[in-house]
Amino acid sequence: MANPDMEQADLRGAGLGGYYAPPFHDSFLERRNRLYRERSDMMDRIIRIQRDIIAVERILGS
Repeated sequence: MANPDMEQADLRGAGLGGYYAPPFHDSFLERRNRLYRERSDMMDRIIRIQRDIIAVERILGS
């Protein structure tokens, strides 16, 4: 015989389109996207600094 708790969970899942999301799901996505943006911004800054260093080296003839 099936577990009544499992049947209730199945009914709740059917109402949600079968998608079970923890309550922190949205905040996780927001945090992940923010971290990706921060990483991208940091990489852009590093590239700009490297270009500046190369330009200074060319000017100084190093």
